[in-house]
Amino acid sequence: MATKGSQDIPEPIPIGKTILDIGVRHQVYLERLKAHLSEEAQAALDEFELSVTSWLSSHTKDLAELTHTQAQKLIAQARREQLDALTEGLSDTIDKLSKIADYEGEFNAAVLEKITKDVEIQALEAGKVYAAALKQPIPATGQLLESFISDWTEKEVDAVGNLVSKGYVQGWTNNQIAQAVRGTKAANYSDGIMARVGRNADAIIHTAVQHVAQTARNETWARNSDVVAYVRVVATLDSKTTPFCRSVDGRRYKLGTEPKFPHHVRCRTTTVAEIASEYAYLNEGATRSAEFGPVDADMSYYDWLKTQDETFQDDALGPKRGQLFREGGLTPDEFARLNLGRNFEPLTLDEMRQKEPAAFKKAGL
Repeated sequence: MATKGSQDIPEPIPIGKTILDIGVRHQVYLERLKAHLSEEAQAALDEFELSVTSWLSSHTKDLAELTHTQAQKLIAQARREQLDALTEGLSDTIDKLSKIADYEGEFNAAVLEKITKDVEIQALEAGKVYAAALKQPIPATGQLLESFISDWTEKEVDAVGNLVSKGYVQGWTNNQIAQAVRGTKAANYSDGIMARVGRNADAIIHTAVQHVAQTARNETWARNSDVVAYVRVVATLDSKTTPFCRSVDGRRYKLGTEPKFPHHVRCRTTTVAEIASEYAYLNEGATRSAEFGPVDADMSYYDWLKTQDETFQDDALGPKRGQLFREGGLTPDEFARLNLGRNFEPLTLDEMRQKEPAAFKKAGL
């Protein structure tokens, strides 16, 4: 990014790269940024865990020795204090979303300027991208960004409070409740509720950053719709890619008609602009990044998947879909269309069988 620090995206726009190359490379840097912000948030979660366990150890009596009214009053008070502390602890991380938004707006405008050279590109003013990201619901959940984050924070604090209440009802000692919160050393603390809280925080941060970055792309392209004619979907090509993102990978849409991203929580799929026809020659010879090296820019996920071994195909698709993919006599593009319904939702195997019974028969399914 434009500012210095370990969380930044150290990213000059590569000389001689096409707009697709630049977009895919940028998503890689964006994933690194997400990981850094997630690690940064972990410090606030560690403080939250410490506040809960310290609160439990500060009471000379176990909660089980108190009346129900006394215990619930203490738990409610602690919940309010812990919610305030967790919200404050995460504030620096959340505040960086606005800086990311400004940078993403600048970056996308700079890419268009570099690719189109002499064409005047309309850049977004500082604050405009983040304002749009706050107003537009996150496609993955339908929630606005602020409520997406605040609802998660409240739910996690409630979950810990409910665990403490459960411990009280079960007659656990304060030490037993604290262990249920933090987990056991034997399991590397993966069996405590805080491990789940950490995973959820990671998902929230990854999704929030992707929403802000995608909003920057959408807003920049909408402002320069005389230059940007189409949008191409680019999914991350690995075994974690969801059926939806695999199926729309490589598809080209008229600007404004493309599916909305992030499509799901933790979505890594991005979109790249395709400029108007008079600049089409700039996209010749493009390549895109993949898990096992660069592939041709026109290669879809399923084209690429055809080049992988059966084990990986089954890991990515599941055994039955993998068998259909290999033995059903379908081209990669036909399989992609068959795998997706009219509302961009993955079809079940039964629904796919109804549409292409001959392919299933040929595959022995």
